[in-house]
Amino acid sequence: MAALKLGTLIFTIGLLCLLLSALSLRFASHVCAAGLLWPAVVFMVVGLSHVACPQLGLRVLGKRVTGGLSPGALLVFLPFYLLVWGVWLVRISILRRKEAGCTRVWRNVYVGSYPLGLPQDGLPSDLQLVVDLTAEFPGQHLGAAKYVLAQAFDTDTPDPEAWIHAAQCIANQADSRHFRTGSSGR
Repeated sequence: MAALKLGTLIFTIGLLCLLLSALSLRFASHVCAAGLLWPAVVFMVVGLSHVACPQLGLRVLGKRVTGGLSPGALLVFLPFYLLVWGVWLVRISILRRKEAGCTRVWRNVYVGSYPLGLPQDGLPSDLQLVVDLTAEFPGQHLGAAKYVLAQAFDTDTPDPEAWIHAAQCIANQADSRHFRTGSSGR
C-alpha cells in the first residue's frame, strides 16, 4: 500500500511538471516548456515503475550493490534526486535539533537516518557493519565497516532475499556494532 501511495505521489509530481510545461508553451517560452519536460518524464517514469513493481523502481534508479549510484542514472534522474535530497536535507536538519542521528535498538545494533558525517549522527566509532536500506541515496562506507545493501524506497521493505542476507550478516557479527541506515531512520 505504501508503494502505491509513494509511486502515485511521484507520478503526480511528474504530471504537474507536464502541466507546467504545457502552460509554459502556451504563455511563456518554448525553452521553459522544454526544460520542464525533463523532470516531468523523470518523475512519471520513477512513479510508474514504483507502482508497477517497487523492485523495478529500485533498478531504474541505478544504485549498485557497492552503494554507488550509476553516473548515467544520476544524470538522467537528477530532477528526482535533487527533490528527494533537498526535502531530506531540510527535514533532517530540523529533526537533528530534536533527536539523535541514531539509536541503539538491541545490544550492538543501531538504527538511524542517513548519516551526515557529523558528530550529531552519534554513530559509534567502532562500527563493523552498515546495512543500507536506501535506494535514493549513495551508500555510506563508514570506516572499516562492512557494507551491505538491502535497498528499498523510504516507505517500503527491502526485497526478501536482500533482507535475509542483511539479517544473516548481522547475526554473523553478533558481538560487533551494526548500523542500519534509512533516509529517515524509521
